[in-house]
Amino acid sequence: MCADRTLFERPTKPTTRWTHAQFDALRQVTDGPADEVIAGYFSRAQSLAQGQARPHELLQLLMNHRVSPTRDLPQAAVPQRLLADLEARCPLPNVEPERVMKGQHLFQEHGPEMLMILCCYSLPMAYGAANGSHVLHETGYLENRVIRRLVETTQMVIDVMKPGGLVAGGDGLRTAHEVRLMHAAIRYLIEQGDRQWNPAWGRPINQEDLAGTLMTFSYVVLDGLSKLGIVVSPDAQEAYLSAWRSIGRTMGVADALLPADMTAAQELTWFIYDRQMRGSPTGRDLTRALLDAMESKIPPLMRPLCSSMMRMLVEPKMADALQVPSNPLLDTATCVMQRLYGAIDNVFHIAPLGLGGYRTFSHGVIEMVTLMGRGHDQRAAFNLPTELGEYWRVPKR
Repeated sequence: MCADRTLFERPTKPTTRWTHAQFDALRQVTDGPADEVIAGYFSRAQSLAQGQARPHELLQLLMNHRVSPTRDLPQAAVPQRLLADLEARCPLPNVEPERVMKGQHLFQEHGPEMLMILCCYSLPMAYGAANGSHVLHETGYLENRVIRRLVETTQMVIDVMKPGGLVAGGDGLRTAHEVRLMHAAIRYLIEQGDRQWNPAWGRPINQEDLAGTLMTFSYVVLDGLSKLGIVVSPDAQEAYLSAWRSIGRTMGVADALLPADMTAAQELTWFIYDRQMRGSPTGRDLTRALLDAMESKIPPLMRPLCSSMMRMLVEPKMADALQVPSNPLLDTATCVMQRLYGAIDNVFHIAPLGLGGYRTFSHGVIEMVTLMGRGHDQRAAFNLPTELGEYWRVPKR
């Protein structure tokens, strides 16, 4: 049984759902409620003449709190207050429990591959967005802290996709709000500071960028599974997208940019791709930083595979534009492994989770994130729930 690639190919007809004029306007729209919370914090600080955190210090507090939301630390007081303010302004989204559980079940089945796809496909796609990637460069948030970003992003995906992550009071909904506040703090840091921001890029972390990022976590991940030869039923695809629709709404993505089904997700992803995906010095720098981080931490025997996996997943023109290194021998071997793994996984899934080389490489990615995510006095360690680690057979360290 072969994976159906129809939904992951570029549409043959231009979309009629959106126009370039609409998306040009959306590049000037951000996230009002979260921006109001951050602006209110600094307004109160000035009116009270208190020495509260400066923008870059607040961003650090939010990042530390995001990885350590439950620890009783003095540094967590401000993030917790801002989080309560945001939650009071934004009601919880309507979540379809059965659909969300089906989407989370897919993550349970193929989580290691999905996390590997996140590193080798989703993040490079984000770097390929010529305008959106500038925010990462201007803040130094990825280029200088790529390891930290990998840990945080992986933790967010696990928090929202683990069982119970999207129920009221779940870790996933709280994490999504924390990310939303962090985005608002980055916007404030850029727009109110002395950063060299070009207005032609649109506002930092605008609605088009948010929608594009949401697609890299949902549609692009499903595309990655398809490229690995793993067959995912249409119902499971729709359920996974439904879960990320709820997450996107919680993270401040406008309802009009939350695709109702996989066909709409296909159109939205490729529409943004055609608008934004092209090579840039910023994108190349970020891609190189990501590969350097992976190759420095992943088990030695797997390091040569990092760029080949990226080459296999990312569209060839984009991989060239990002200057992903090419090794013809390893690239060919990776493609052979692709066909073998998909076939074995789809036949022997009750093993559980199939067999094959990708699972070994995916375990290496999780081991890398676990090692990189060791905590310190102000930040807790990366947390992989025991039930997922055991189900995925991740080696304990």
